[in-house]
Amino acid sequence: MNSIHKIHGKIATLVDWCSCELINLLHSRHSQESTTLELLENLKSEIQDQTPESFFLKVDLSLEYHPQQGPARLRFASPFKNGVPENDVAVCDFFPAADTWERPLMFLLHGLMSVSDVGYRSWAKRMNHQGWHVMFIHLPYHYARTPRGRISGELTLGPNGTRNIHALRQAVTEVRSLASWAVKQGVPQWGLLGMSYGGWVGAILACLEVDAAPLLLIEPPVDFQHAIWESPASRTIRKDLLNNGLTPELIKQIDHLVSPVALQPKCSNRRITLYGGEFDRICPPKLIQQLASKWECECKIFPQGHVGYRLMREAYSDWLKFSWTFR
Repeated sequence: MNSIHKIHGKIATLVDWCSCELINLLHSRHSQESTTLELLENLKSEIQDQTPESFFLKVDLSLEYHPQQGPARLRFASPFKNGVPENDVAVCDFFPAADTWERPLMFLLHGLMSVSDVGYRSWAKRMNHQGWHVMFIHLPYHYARTPRGRISGELTLGPNGTRNIHALRQAVTEVRSLASWAVKQGVPQWGLLGMSYGGWVGAILACLEVDAAPLLLIEPPVDFQHAIWESPASRTIRKDLLNNGLTPELIKQIDHLVSPVALQPKCSNRRITLYGGEFDRICPPKLIQQLASKWECECKIFPQGHVGYRLMREAYSDWLKFSWTFR
């Protein structure tokens, strides 16, 4: 068993390495957009008086829809515009469990550069069978929101720090606003399952929403500083930042809005579960355990790299136990 464990670790490390190299290669296409001292000062000026509640402010959506048979694609103007037409229209795929809103709702938030929703549709169908509505969110610059000539998620997180923060703001604001809208329609409860980047969005939502449950966060980037300065997926970003004279001390000044480790949850810590991969170097399990300790929430570590499928199965299994409380 020990030998199998070692082989599993080596394979996971190789898969993650290939993924990181691809991400760094894509980042190199945007080095000319890298954050400069001037751009950072402009961003700091924009957010200096902001709190998480005001920065990720939810709004009332002008959205009319009633559950019906089969999946439906919902579109609405994003509450926060980034100036890219394809991306400024929020998109979610809704999988109804019934033709009434009086069912609990689960949000599924995918990872960075996700290109296929086949697996998510399968999970949505399983959740529908348990009586839950499901909304699969197209996060900024992904799927239907991908600008022409780009890869899904290529512009979500890269050398352009201002765009990174605005994309995160857009994602959190959209989910908050959509959840608020759904509750007004009659949804009695909503929860969230987020993977990687989607887990990051979910972690910030945990610090804004009192009633969210459950929040199942798979390998979220919990420390923004580590994500920028130590993650193997950010090598190109680091090089560009250092070439432009930026330091960790300067970047740290935005942690109070975007770094889960600098925040505290508003919802009950008993409703939050963090999942980490034993072989994950992008979001190391040590950091996830540290956040779980600070938040006093449950944390589960399994033998997986950052790229893998086991944690999704484990999170679904935990959700299944929770779902019975709403039957």
